[in-house]
Parts: sequence; structure tokens; C-alpha cells
Amino acid sequence: MSKKTENRQIKCPECGAEFEVETILRENIEKELRQQLTQEIRDRLEADLEANMRKQLSEEVAKAKENLEAENARFKAKLTAEAQQRNLDLLEQQEQVKLLSEKLEQQRQEKTELVKAKLERDELKSQLEEKVLEAKQQAIAQTKQTLRQQFEEQYSQQLQIAIADKEIALVEAKEKEKQLKEQIETLKERADQGSMQIQGEALETAIEQTLNNLFPRDHINTIETGVYGADLTQIVLNDFGVATGKIIYESKKAKNWQDKWVQKLRKDSINEKADLKVIVTTTMPNNMDSFGQIDDIFICRYHELPVVATLLRQVLIQTHQEKLTQTHMKTVQERVVDYIRSDEFTTVMMMLQEAYNAFSEDLRKEENYMKQRWKARRDYLDKVSNGLTSIIGSLAAIGGTNFDLTGQLANSNPPEFLLSSQQEI
Repeated sequence: MSKKTENRQIKCPECGAEFEVETILRENIEKELRQQLTQEIRDRLEADLEANMRKQLSEEVAKAKENLEAENARFKAKLTAEAQQRNLDLLEQQEQVKLLSEKLEQQRQEKTELVKAKLERDELKSQLEEKVLEAKQQAIAQTKQTLRQQFEEQYSQQLQIAIADKEIALVEAKEKEKQLKEQIETLKERADQGSMQIQGEALETAIEQTLNNLFPRDHINTIETGVYGADLTQIVLNDFGVATGKIIYESKKAKNWQDKWVQKLRKDSINEKADLKVIVTTTMPNNMDSFGQIDDIFICRYHELPVVATLLRQVLIQTHQEKLTQTHMKTVQERVVDYIRSDEFTTVMMMLQEAYNAFSEDLRKEENYMKQRWKARRDYLDKVSNGLTSIIGSLAAIGGTNFDLTGQLANSNPPEFLLSSQQEI
């Protein structure tokens, strides 16, 4: 029981405090469920409120409609009474004629304005059609411009890749010349292996020169050939000469991408206590055409290295400055949470998960193998039993023999684990 408790607790490497991972995970799940329930209740209340408002508005509209109809009926009755009064009074009839004439004049003016409005509408329609045609032409021109820019960008990228390859080839040639002068006899004995090694060292040397030229104040260290670890390490210094973090680089010059490079660099980062990890390769993964990221590891080509290194260096400097600002404000619990969210904790957990998956897969294969072996042994026993039964039957048919082996074979049972394995199979 104590061993399970220890496995569920993690100890902070800084303060030594222990905590249970399950408690942190349970609190996060409860918080997410509480937020989800709050959002659902808020949505339900808003829907009910909107329905009530719509119902109340419909009732008010119906009531207003009824009042308007009543007012219209009273107005019609009043007009009827006035019309009857005008029929009785000639003076009022003349006044009515005058009013009708004025109304006719007003209608004529309204008709004139309507014709004018129609003409204006036709003119606006014509202008709108012209604008639509112009917009289409502009869209076509913009599309052509975009395609032209994309083509130029692709061409520029290919040109940069070609230039980078030539730079690598130039450094490679210099490295070959240097090593040919110093170790000509050794290269003759190791001609096949030496070529790949030189190519890798040339790319590593080119990376080192690029980093030294870009960041002369940083500490760029090269790991010696044959020593376990990454190819290069970069200790980033800020304007005051204070170390703000470490970046490790792995150079790969190969024809095909290999996923094991990622696992190897992740292990190297734990030993080096690196903050960021970069693989500079001449061959990118299948689903990656340019600079990208696989989990916590950045992947780029040599010509992309200046941009990638500059961005990552700036991130480390800013992160270090923010940590200095917030260090005195953090509690032990917050530091523990920061450690759980750190790349180191994530990397260790991923390694544990991978080891567990590998062990589980190996155990599954072993179980399948044992089941197959048990089935084969059971078949052997059945064959032996059938053979003995046949022999005893033949002897019994001949007569003169009285063997009791059938009862012994009938009463003998294989072990329970073989029977259970046979049922599972």
C-alpha cells in the first residue's frame, strides 16, 4: 500500500514537497465540470428569458393591433358621418371638390417623384453592375498576384535551400581537405564509414560557425565525437551576461528521416538539463515541409537555423525575465504546478509512458507465444492419448490382454492453467 502511495506522489526537486498527482487532476476535472454546468445553466436561463420576452412582445403587439383596429373603426364611422353631412351641405361639397383637386395634384407630384426614383434606381443598378464587374476584375488580378507571390516564395525557398546546401557542401569540402591532410592513412582504412562521419561533422561545424556569428556572447560548446549526448549546446546570456537557459542542437545529414532521433534528443535534454531542443537536418519528416515542431522538439533545415535560433533565444530571455519578476510572488504550490507544467516533467512522463507501452507490448507478445505453446503441447498430449487408446483397442480385440490404462488415461486431467489457456485460445 505504501508503495502505491509513493508512486502516486511526486517530490519537488527544489523544495522537497510531496503531493498527489490524483488530487491535482481531480481538482482540475471538478473545475472544468463546474464551469461546464455554469455555462449550461446560463444558456438555459437566457433561452427562458428570451422566450418570455418574445411571448410578452407578442401579447403587446396583439393588444396594439386590437386598439388600432378599434381606432380605425371609429375613424371610418366619423368619415361616414362627415360624408353624409357634406352631401347635405353644398358648400361642404365644394370644399370637398377642392380637397380632391389638391389630393389629385399631390398624387400627380407623387407619381412624378416615383418616376424620378425609378430612374435613379436604374442608374444605381447600372453603377452597381459596373462596380461588381470592377470588383471581379480586381479579384482576378489579386488572385493572379497572389499566385505569382506564392510562386516567387517557393522559388525563393528552393533557392535558399540550394544556397544552404552549397554552403554545407563548401564547409564539407574544407572539412574533408583538413581531415585528408591530418588522417590520410585512417581515411584509407575507413573509406566507407568516414564519408558519412565527415558529412555529419561538416554540418555540425557549419551550425557551430553560424551560432558563433549570430550570438558571439553566448557559450557555444561542441560535444566531442564518441561522447554520449547532443552535438552542440548553447548557453544563452542576456545583456547583463547572466545565463537565461540552455538550447541543445542535434545535426543530422541523412537520406531518410528517423523518428528515433526525437527520442534520443529528448533523453539528452534530461542529462543536459536543457530548456529547448532543436534538430537541424537535411531531411524533414514526411508531414513537414519547413520549420516545425514534434511534441517539444523543434525541427528545421540549415538555412532556417538563423531564424529559429534567434526566436528560441528571445523566448528564453523573456521567460527568464518573467521568472525573475514572479519568483518572490510564487508559493510552494505554484512552484509545484510550474514543475508539473515544465518540459522536464513532460519529458520524464513521456519516457515513462513509452517504457510502459513497450513493456505492455512485450508482455502481450509473450502471452500470445505461451498460449500458442500450450495449445501445441495440448495437441501433443491428445495425439499420445489417441495413439495409446488405439494400441489398447487393438490388443483388446486380439484378446489375451487385460490393460487398465484406459481408466488411468480417462481419469488423468491436465493442469488447470492448460485447460484455461485452451479455453481462451
